[in-house]
Amino acid sequence: MAIKKLITDEWKGQACDDHEIDEPVWADVVGAIRRLDQKTYTQVVLQNVDESLLIGGGAGRYNLAATLWRDGTEIIYVLERPEEVEGKERLVAGGQFGFYPARTVVDYYSAIRAIEHFYNDGIPRLDDGWKIEHA
Repeated sequence: MAIKKLITDEWKGQACDDHEIDEPVWADVVGAIRRLDQKTYTQVVLQNVDESLLIGGGAGRYNLAATLWRDGTEIIYVLERPEEVEGKERLVAGGQFGFYPARTVVDYYSAIRAIEHFYNDGIPRLDDGWKIEHA
């Protein structure tokens, strides 16, 4: 396990409580992802020393972005669907709704596979469908 911390949000009206788990086990991560509903629970963050993974959305539709620091440079990866998809999809992440490119909104099984690899390795596996968004 490469992950040092799991952070989740919990919205109560306009107020948000963050919950942190140090050294989370895989069951903690899966439970947090399954709880995402785009209403009360809208975001999960996995962190280690130089990398983080942000999972937004929920209810079967997720947006994943991984941030890595290499030699003082921030590299952002976004998980994309394997098929060509046009348009935008509405998701709630961090308590805010936004319109995300449809190609970056993935299903539960694509998300959980990529999250498990990140959890175990601490970095995204490119064969999961990660693309560099910013370097």
